[in-house]
Amino acid sequence: MVTQPEVRAGGRRRVPVYAFILGLIFLSTLILYFDRVNISLLVPTLERIFHWNDAEVGLALSAFFLGYTIFQIPGGLWADKSGGKRPLAVGAAWWSVFTMLSAFGVTIPLMSLFRFGMGMGEGVNFPADTQLVAQWIPKKHRSRATGFNLSAIALGPLIATPLTIWILTSLGWRMVFVVYGLIGLAWVVAWAIFGRSRPEDHPSVSAEEINIIRAPEAKVEAEARQEPFRTWSLWGMCISYFFLLYTLYLFLSWLPTYLVQARHFSTASLALVGTIPWAVAFLTMNVGGWLIDGMISRGKPAGSARRLLIYVGLVGSAVFAVLGADAPGASMALALISISMGFMGLCFSPYWALPIDYAPNNPGGASGLMNTWGNIAGIVAPAVTGFIVTDTGSWSMALYISAGLAVVGAIILWTASLDRRKNAA
Repeated sequence: MVTQPEVRAGGRRRVPVYAFILGLIFLSTLILYFDRVNISLLVPTLERIFHWNDAEVGLALSAFFLGYTIFQIPGGLWADKSGGKRPLAVGAAWWSVFTMLSAFGVTIPLMSLFRFGMGMGEGVNFPADTQLVAQWIPKKHRSRATGFNLSAIALGPLIATPLTIWILTSLGWRMVFVVYGLIGLAWVVAWAIFGRSRPEDHPSVSAEEINIIRAPEAKVEAEARQEPFRTWSLWGMCISYFFLLYTLYLFLSWLPTYLVQARHFSTASLALVGTIPWAVAFLTMNVGGWLIDGMISRGKPAGSARRLLIYVGLVGSAVFAVLGADAPGASMALALISISMGFMGLCFSPYWALPIDYAPNNPGGASGLMNTWGNIAGIVAPAVTGFIVTDTGSWSMALYISAGLAVVGAIILWTASLDRRKNAA
């Protein structure tokens, strides 16, 4: 994210404190996705050691999302009431401990229990992030700031894939969980020292920077509603997010296994080929935020700009997922799946900026509601995919379903936008 440095006396410049806070938030999201993706890289090893099948593993993966989903709305309400600092710290400490406990998950029930506990802690993260972005980031930079933070969703697997393979082959599967848990606890210490819920509470923030952060932006503020939780526009946005996250969690949970089983890449090769789709998504997540802020600066209403990019992302992701499923060769399939994930990446910045627009007084609660709907897909997608592959032996059917749901998500968001225009008229 590019920021405008504050000018100090004597002509010296410094990076705004809000950029530093955003960097810490980004690191928490990065570590969160380290912890979330590492088990997907261990699935072939765990299935071989403990004789688990894909359906059983799918249930264990879905247990995480059950805990994660349950704590979305409570986490958002907690962040709205107390500010984002404490919920983010407590959540990160909680999920880091349960990440380490996963080293003892030698049965499906045990692994499911530890993944459920880990999900409870991670459930607080994004609602707290949204509250912190609403408090800390100047409105004109929110889309790109949100895109930057959410690009950790892709950068996490990009970094964790080769690192996890190295830890697995050098130290064993248990140490994968231990190492990532310790990284999370180290971040908690840093956040406890440097993090604050509001810029007004930070000793290094000047009055000039607070004025920059609090400056209004008419095009964004004009979209706010007095009772957003009673509108189809907000609920439609939340429901449509389910269909985006179905695709994300299919790839997040099963992409390494798909590449090994269906496309016959070796486990060792995942350190390279497994990073390519996430690298593309990381790029588009950042590009998406810049595109939206550019459209807004040229006069397009904020909500319209964000929804437009979501339509393009969902439909594009669906088209290339189908093409990837039908690709004749492994390299072509990898390229098409990577493009599909790139289109998916365009959607995250606009989705997570919309709750701040729709519910500026309760951004944590609104984002928690949206992420609750989204992460129901996290419960459904890993389990459904595991059962489909186990019963049919086909990965193509799983990708077809994901593509169809992405198109449904675009249609639902479009109907919600019609309701918003009617209410604004």
